[in-house]
Amino acid sequence: MKDTKYILILLVAIVFASCDDFLSEPPNKSASVVPTTTEQLGYLFNGFMTDRNELEGNKDFIFGSDDFGLLTRLEENRPGLYDPVVALYSTWDVNYIHIQDNGGYYPQEWKRIFTANMVLSELGNVSESDNESKDDLKAEAHFFRAYSYFQLVNTYCLPYSAANLNEPGLTIKASTSFEESSERVSLKETWDFILTDLEIALELNRDLELLDGGYRTWRASTPAINAFAA
Repeated sequence: MKDTKYILILLVAIVFASCDDFLSEPPNKSASVVPTTTEQLGYLFNGFMTDRNELEGNKDFIFGSDDFGLLTRLEENRPGLYDPVVALYSTWDVNYIHIQDNGGYYPQEWKRIFTANMVLSELGNVSESDNESKDDLKAEAHFFRAYSYFQLVNTYCLPYSAANLNEPGLTIKASTSFEESSERVSLKETWDFILTDLEIALELNRDLELLDGGYRTWRASTPAINAFAA
């Protein structure tokens, strides 16, 4: 019985010692497996499909526009048609939207910008020497970043015009550094950033890619980028 007691004490000591070692290590948001090839980096963009990128669930535009309204006759004929989140967006109830809508469009687009920045920051670390693959992935990352900034600036900033150029734009995030400034730049600087990204994205030379008989529409292609630039 005494031996069992000593063994239990020893096990508890080992567990707490391990916890101390774990807790004493400073947290690192970027601690993860580092991609070593362009193919592995490209997998980060494949996640846009699982994020349902094609749906573009911008509730601010969909439910907050003049083309949408809360109609009693629709609710009467189809009870439950309008859930609380839809009602909040439709009435511009800014005090409670962020509580009821878990996630939302704003953080979704910043997540995609962070992914594009991660690809750009890791391109110099890949081991392969295929510069064409690197250039294509670089152009694709700039396209995704430009597209997300375009969506954000048209949703959360004043319209582009000569009179609004000095009005607040967005925060410019060109890296994955958590020390990068979070201050909003002017609307002009925001649009200049988008256009610079777009110029690089236009260098991509890639047709729509086939996958199991279908097109990988969640990945960048020359037709998609040209359409966006137009």
